[in-house]
Amino acid sequence: MIIYTVNTNQYDIMSDKHFFHKNVKYVCFYSGEINKVGKWEYIKINRNRNSLVQSRQYKINYFKFFPNEKTVYIDSNRLMKKNFVDKCIQIFDKSDFAVLKHPSRKSFLDELIDWYLISVIKQKDFKKIIKLFEKYNYDYNTHLCPHLYCIWRRDSTLNRGFSKQWWKNYNIFKLRDQLLFSLTLQQKLYSPSIIAKDNFTNKLNHFKTYQKNKKKVKNIFKIVTNVRNLTPKNLSFSLDTLKWRKIESK
Repeated sequence: MIIYTVNTNQYDIMSDKHFFHKNVKYVCFYSGEINKVGKWEYIKINRNRNSLVQSRQYKINYFKFFPNEKTVYIDSNRLMKKNFVDKCIQIFDKSDFAVLKHPSRKSFLDELIDWYLISVIKQKDFKKIIKLFEKYNYDYNTHLCPHLYCIWRRDSTLNRGFSKQWWKNYNIFKLRDQLLFSLTLQQKLYSPSIIAKDNFTNKLNHFKTYQKNKKKVKNIFKIVTNVRNLTPKNLSFSLDTLKWRKIESK
């Protein structure tokens, strides 16, 4: 089993608080200069003008770097607790592909509004994103909101095919990867095992992160209504989406 992370352009500060297992290989792909701590094998990659897309390349296309292996991707701001490896072994005993379910976001619209809250997209972008999902007759009622800071994958033809399609979808917008992951699930008619609760990692704040645009929050319910008007299908929205970002609804 290989556990790997990606830290491009010093997006995170590497922590020395991880628990490392002696029988597991740990790999960190990085660009620029970072603080090298812990038992990672540090592999330097050429700096790309778009470090976000570069990090997703390694996150999504696991098989290009670790063929014929069981891999666990983990965000570089997550701390592996003492039971992390045991949990990974348990997951692989039952599944070849697993992800966490987001604890707060529950719907397609929750995810889309979250992109807006953290200034990844603007109001004008809603239409083109909805149009893409409508093109594939997306079933919003079965939407999965994954929490993709951990991904468990055993290399296989199915998982390679999924990753290739996910990468293709991601490159349409080159923004965040969650919505395009969910689209790929429906395109490939593929369902990962869902891990409902994380009791095996802790979170650190990103060294560099998205900025919330407070001006957008004042008219959030009007914005939700405008998005709903872009499709005849029902789009549910949860206030937990705002709570997750510690934003008061107005």
